[in-house]
Amino acid sequence: MNRSQPHILIVEDDSDTAILTAKKLNSAGYETTIAASGEEGVEKFAANAPDLVLMDANLPGTNGYEATERILALPQKRHVPVIMVTGMDSEDAVEQAFHSGAVEVILKPVNWAILTNRVAMTIKYYNLQRDLAFAHGELKRQMGEKEAELVLANALLEEQA
Repeated sequence: MNRSQPHILIVEDDSDTAILTAKKLNSAGYETTIAASGEEGVEKFAANAPDLVLMDANLPGTNGYEATERILALPQKRHVPVIMVTGMDSEDAVEQAFHSGAVEVILKPVNWAILTNRVAMTIKYYNLQRDLAFAHGELKRQMGEKEAELVLANALLEEQA
């Protein structure tokens, strides 16, 4: 899928909250997909390859913590960040969100300016991290080529000596 806009998967069982979140993110320039359960979130993650996941912690069935762990265990996860959105502000709930693999926690009720800015900064950070990893791999490849050229040049010099 070739997209010009970052794609956000919203996993939220409250349809009003999910639709409002999608509208806020769409108006900020993001494409969105909504999943109403943890199970559906894992399925849509695998099918849509989003750039970021907004995961409600308190979902029926497979909760947000379990769904996050399952998403991050998928082979195609591509280092996709998960932001946990929760109404539970206890230290245990926040720790559980990070322990499950979330990179950020946003508390409900959602402050839309905080959410859209954290989404933007998280995507920017992960894109920079991806670009850096690509540049590092390219540099290693070029160094390998130069090393092979030096070995060949050294061998030619030894033959001439």
